[in-house]
Amino acid sequence: MDEKEALISQLKSVQLPEVSGFPAMGWWVLLAVLVLIALLVWFASERHRAMRWQREAKQEIARIRAAVPSQSVSSTLADTSRLARRVLLLSKPREQVASLHGDQWLHALDGICDRPLFAEGFGKLLQSYQYQRDPKVSTADLNSLMDAMDELIRSAARHIK
Repeated sequence: MDEKEALISQLKSVQLPEVSGFPAMGWWVLLAVLVLIALLVWFASERHRAMRWQREAKQEIARIRAAVPSQSVSSTLADTSRLARRVLLLSKPREQVASLHGDQWLHALDGICDRPLFAEGFGKLLQSYQYQRDPKVSTADLNSLMDAMDELIRSAARHIK
């Protein structure tokens, strides 16, 4: 044997590592991160969808507020009353609030706000003024009613699950 063959005979065969059935740890971390991102996107989209009513109600009260100078007072009050009724129906079970009227309805609205904005405040305008032919209500009172409606919409979000 020459020197070359002697060196070759001393070489050992290559030992391949055992292949595991499970991916490496980095792949598990990547999978966990992707699942977490997917959950965050899903929760954010659900919250966005669930709060759509609030964005629409804010747009509606802004439209009503903008129409105050050009619209009759009774029409403004009727539009505001309809919006308040819709917000109340979203906030509480239909069976409890659908048939309410008068002071009971105003107290239910106050229950959402946790303040007497309707039964003792400018919300009283919604009770009977909308049914009058030409109610005498100042623009300042209507703006205060719109502010109370803004508060109602913000407060209702806490009651809706």
